[in-house]
Amino acid sequence: MGVDAAFGVADHAGGVEASMADPAGTLAALAAHVAGTWSR
Repeated sequence: MGVDAAFGVADHAGGVEASMADPAGTLAALAAHVAGTWSR
């Protein structure tokens, strides 16, 4: 299918409330984490 992994924003932030407190910042942090994971 071509899917290697899935990353949840709420999981990365520590919960839905934490992810919704700063949605743009939380998404940017997750994107940085994913980029670091893929660059290995």
